[in-house]
Amino acid sequence: MKTLEEREAIEADFRWYRWSKFAAPWLFFCLLLCTAIFCLTAWQEVGSIRSYNAQTVYNTLRPWGVPRHIVKRGVTESTDEAGMPKSLRNLRIAGVFHGFFGVVLVFLTLFIKPRPRVRLTLNYLWCLLLFACFVMEAIAFAIALSKYSYAQRCPWNQTQTHEKCTVRSGVATIAIALDAGVFSGALTATILLAWYNFTGDWKLLRTGWRERERDAETEVVPQVSGADKFLRKVRPVRITVLSIALLFTLGCVIVLTVFIVLLHMDYQHFYELQQYRGTFRGKDLGQLPGWSARNSRLRYGFTIMGFSTVVLNYIPFTHRAVAYLFSILYVVISTLAFVSFGIDVHEMQRAHDMQCPLDSHCRDDIFVATAILDFFTGLAFMFYVLYEYGAKWITTSRWSGRNYCPHEIYKHDTKLDSMRPVRCELTGHVMTAKEYVYRYRYIAGTGGVAVPIVAPPVVLQNYPTTTFMAPPAVV
Repeated sequence: MKTLEEREAIEADFRWYRWSKFAAPWLFFCLLLCTAIFCLTAWQEVGSIRSYNAQTVYNTLRPWGVPRHIVKRGVTESTDEAGMPKSLRNLRIAGVFHGFFGVVLVFLTLFIKPRPRVRLTLNYLWCLLLFACFVMEAIAFAIALSKYSYAQRCPWNQTQTHEKCTVRSGVATIAIALDAGVFSGALTATILLAWYNFTGDWKLLRTGWRERERDAETEVVPQVSGADKFLRKVRPVRITVLSIALLFTLGCVIVLTVFIVLLHMDYQHFYELQQYRGTFRGKDLGQLPGWSARNSRLRYGFTIMGFSTVVLNYIPFTHRAVAYLFSILYVVISTLAFVSFGIDVHEMQRAHDMQCPLDSHCRDDIFVATAILDFFTGLAFMFYVLYEYGAKWITTSRWSGRNYCPHEIYKHDTKLDSMRPVRCELTGHVMTAKEYVYRYRYIAGTGGVAVPIVAPPVVLQNYPTTTFMAPPAVV
């Protein structure tokens, strides 16, 4: 809707549904939540998609899917994990955390388009995050170079059965290569972001020439003498180069996360409880660490439904009935997410009631994370429905009577609404914006050239003694 004619046509047709600018990024956030829960469910499920046989805790049938991991006390108290130092694992996790949020926040700042001084400050803060990622990953890279040959995967109770461990130097070598990719990408992105932020190239121009002029007046970047960079297309090239560096860093971070899980969370091989060389090896597979089939199926159901619905919602449907149908689907997905959260909490409470074996620790942190994501996913979808659909019935344009989200109503009332009153500077006549565009500028003898128009003083609602002059609007 770049012209007033397009906006006026939509305002006059109730069948059109206008999505707010809040919708696309928030739905993408919901998409990420559904993807994360789907991956966690695939990791924590008992069995496979073809053979779901895990029962709920205290069920009469076996095996049980118990949301906890039983770890030997000696393993938890050791400074090593999977044959490698735990400090290396912690450095990698911290580096991945700083790298992921650094890249996401840099792109978020780019697309939000804050004012120049705010933009400069935020980008320099994100430079610190990326630089911290570089430092931690560089240290992890140096430590891993001398420790990768010790990476191993050992059988359960190996200290008593004296079974041999499987060497996993290949997986550790790939993790080292990813460490190098992350710290090189983070260092490159830090340097480029600081440089392009200083020169004022890492930004997207605002919509509307008045907003661009206002930003240009408040820019604090130094002016470069010589040829105009805008004419030479310097800024688009620099944005592309920095975007490639950031996306490369993000890709390495995501893949490195997978290998951290492989190395440090899958470092023991479990056998079924059996006799072995005069002793016992393995553990009771009647109680398997993971979710029961009921919990996994419910979580698979609402995540696949949420993923599919959000992807379909990105198709630019404009009919109001289709928009209302999506809102109903989002309410259903939110309800299923809350139900899954309640069932997961119930299963974890039952697992807590079970006695932990001697000389062992029972961990349930990764299962708690899954339950928390269930709750936040339901909350995210419910908030979207309440804000995108419910809040629009509260905030209505005082000129055209159309509904907009609270964060958009002021801009539409003062700059975009075709029914807003404007005044011709040549004649002083007050009329609606669409009347001026369609008829009055030609009657005023402008020959088809737009005449500068300003809006009359408008009295703010609930504040009868306060007036403001709306900014001049040129159609």
